[in-house]
This record gives sequence, C-alpha cells and structure tokens, in this order.
Amino acid sequence: MAFASSAIPSPPPPPISMPVWSMATPLSLPMASGKSTILSKEKDEVVDTKISETCASFENGYNNLEDNDDEEVLESTSMNIVTFATPVSVAPPKLWAVSLYSNTLTRDAFLRSKVAVLQLLCPSHKHLVPILGKRSGYEQNYSKRNECAKMTMKWLKHGGVAEDDADAFISHEDRIGALKSLDLLPECASYIQVELTGVTNAGDHDIAICEVVRTGVWDTMQSKVVAVVPDNEKEAMSPKDHTTVLYTGQLREEGII
Repeated sequence: MAFASSAIPSPPPPPISMPVWSMATPLSLPMASGKSTILSKEKDEVVDTKISETCASFENGYNNLEDNDDEEVLESTSMNIVTFATPVSVAPPKLWAVSLYSNTLTRDAFLRSKVAVLQLLCPSHKHLVPILGKRSGYEQNYSKRNECAKMTMKWLKHGGVAEDDADAFISHEDRIGALKSLDLLPECASYIQVELTGVTNAGDHDIAICEVVRTGVWDTMQSKVVAVVPDNEKEAMSPKDHTTVLYTGQLREEGII
C-alpha cells in the first residue's frame, strides 16, 4: 500500500532544555601557504580572506576596555554560543559532537586552528548570550570582548593563570603554542579543551567531532581556571543541574532566546 505525501509540513519537535555552552578558539591570521585545513581549497580561500579582513580591522583599531582606558587589547580569541555540545563516546578517546552555525567567525577560526575550549555557562552568564550568540565576530566596530567586560565578565588570558602555575588548565606547552592567544570566560561551571578530529555538514550547521584533551574548573579562591586532577576531581565532576548551569529553558522563559 502506497502512502501519499502530505502537503502539510510536519510540526517541529518540541524545544528541549539543554545546557548552554560557549566555544573559545584562537583567532589568528591564515596559515602559511601549503598547509591544509579540514576545509576544501575553495573554502580555505574564502575563510582566508574573511579572517584576514577581520584581523586587519582589529589591528587598525585596538579595542579599549571600558574599565581601563590605558589598556589596549588586540582581539585574539573568537567566542560564541554553540547550538549544542554533547558527548558521543564513553571509552577513550572521549569524543564530543559540537554543532556550529555556518558562516560565523568562531566556526571558521575553529576549523582552521582545530583547537578550542568549551565553556559551560552558569545562570550568572545569561546576559552574555545575546552578545556571544546573537552577534557575529565578523561585524565591524563590534567587540564581544568589550561587551562582555561591560557586563563585568572580562575575558581572562589562559583563564587567569600565571606562567609558573603548576595547576593551570591550559598546559605550558599550549600556552606558548596552539593556545598562545586564547582567552576564557571567568566563573564557568566547567571547561573542556578539545581538538578537532572531523567535521560534517548538517544544513545550516557543521557538526564537529572533537576529542577531549583535558577538563578544568573555576577556582573561586584563586580566580582562575585550574585543571581537574585527582585532588579536586570529585567536586569538579559532580553532577550539574539548572541550579548551577544555564539551560536554554531558562533563556526561553526570560525571553532571551
């Protein structure tokens, strides 16, 4: 028996409340000639042009933080709100799937650098969602860094660690290498450093498969991100719920999304 297709479109599935994750990835000039990325050659050229123009705009006009007129900050990190992020494997290597909206600076920068940090937002970060998720890093004369600083959420280089910090979330090797320019948000519920292993197109998004490198937690006493180690693992890996983590349900209820 054949079934005729209906002209009436199927209704969308009901919205599901999900934890809100931000991605922070290094923003750098295009790679040297001859080095390939996960993108095609044609897309490489387009991304090269877009990132070059964005970096040039920042170089031509440094962005001054509101709370320190003497401090000049060159944009070196791209940050956004990802549509979703979820673990997809249990046994090592631990893999996550991250959904990235197409044609965004963070998506383009991540596919090029292949390294990033996922930041699990808390309810206190809710006012950052329009800044990080509804505006593009490609916009001229707009700085997500400065707008977050106005909300008293100043980005911290390497999560606020010092050069000699033994408990640093971002390792010394990464602080002088792949993540040399990376800034992070303060006071997140969790931090996960990831490396890109593959990507597939999913309509208006790309699904990035990422391997977990290490996890971190915000240390309130020291005001910095520290690595999860056996000494703090129990507290850091305790279950999270809506009382400590920002969910999309709360954002809908408050009209933020």
